[in-house]
Amino acid sequence: MTTQSLKEPVLTTKGDRENIVIIAPDEAQRVRLASILGKMYDLTICQTTQQIHDKMKRNTFSCAILGSQIDEDIATVVQAVQDASGAVQMPIILMVNTTNYTKLYQDMPGIDEYFTINTPAVVIRKRVAAQAALKQMRDERQATIDNLNTINHVKNHFLRIASHDLKGPVSNIRSALFVLQDYIDGSEESQALTNSIEDILNTMTDTIDRFLDVAMLNSGQLAVEAECLEVGDLLHEAVDQYTMSAAAKNIHINLEERACCIYADATLTRQIIGNLVSNAIKYSPKNSNVTLRVTQRDNMIRISVIDEGSGIVKEEREKLFKQFGQGSNQPTGGESSTGLGLWIAKELIMLQNGNIGVETTTKGGSEFWFELPYCKPKRTQLPVTEPLVSSVV
Repeated sequence: MTTQSLKEPVLTTKGDRENIVIIAPDEAQRVRLASILGKMYDLTICQTTQQIHDKMKRNTFSCAILGSQIDEDIATVVQAVQDASGAVQMPIILMVNTTNYTKLYQDMPGIDEYFTINTPAVVIRKRVAAQAALKQMRDERQATIDNLNTINHVKNHFLRIASHDLKGPVSNIRSALFVLQDYIDGSEESQALTNSIEDILNTMTDTIDRFLDVAMLNSGQLAVEAECLEVGDLLHEAVDQYTMSAAAKNIHINLEERACCIYADATLTRQIIGNLVSNAIKYSPKNSNVTLRVTQRDNMIRISVIDEGSGIVKEEREKLFKQFGQGSNQPTGGESSTGLGLWIAKELIMLQNGNIGVETTTKGGSEFWFELPYCKPKRTQLPVTEPLVSSVV
């Protein structure tokens, strides 16, 4: 380690001094270290691994100086210091009697610095100060990490509580709207008003569900239960789910079926497909087409959702899959966007060891796709031939 750039450490008052643990049964080594470091640091002496554990439970140390003349194996003592250090690794300095020992231990894991009993005092003080400063930086870094983890936990807890608390009132409003429709006249103005209220409720429900998904993903508590699934069943469910929202913009959903299966979690995969189909409808112009296509690439099945929108510029594609990431394109029917749908889809794919991406089609639209592992069908299926195409309006 280079020491020329380090200044001579300054003397500190008793209350400000850092604590250093010295593990050295050899009296000559202890006396030498005490004479060099005693005016700058509080020194704690240990001679066995048990003493190390006992002392480090009650005290915080900036670094450990390990004498080479200990009765126990040095690697064992190093491991004991590391185990007692906790989350933040404490620097370990090895003090040896001759340079021959330095060569012997220079590649030992866990040793951060060396010096001999004859190393000049000023060099020893600088090297100890450097390792103590390193420990302080590690402590500050760990404190920052702990603080961020706490903030993230509080945020996720708030999201779960807020989202659950909002679901109840939204459900009550939806029930009230259902009852209200029996009492209002059938005029065009009244119908437009109830349709507007229902659209707002759908948007609020979608936003709440997105926040609940974010909280669940960030908590790391989302379990994956993979099984062999028929792709056709999943795609038909998606088409049935989004037929009405597509029809509102006169969008045709074309389903290109292919007899194959994927090894995936049914619930998570339904959500991925739903996010991509919903996204395609949201950003597609009226009187256009959205196509669901299935292809096979080696041992992976690719499911694509293709629209006829304005496409995505290359610079924005990676951004779209980030949390709250949004591109320059806007929904074509005035729909809202949280910027979470594609990020959630990506996270759910990663949980299943799959891939996800987006490309621009030859006609200028977008093709959002994801890939999951192929698996053998659970039951006899039709032979794989040219895709069967159905159209839903």
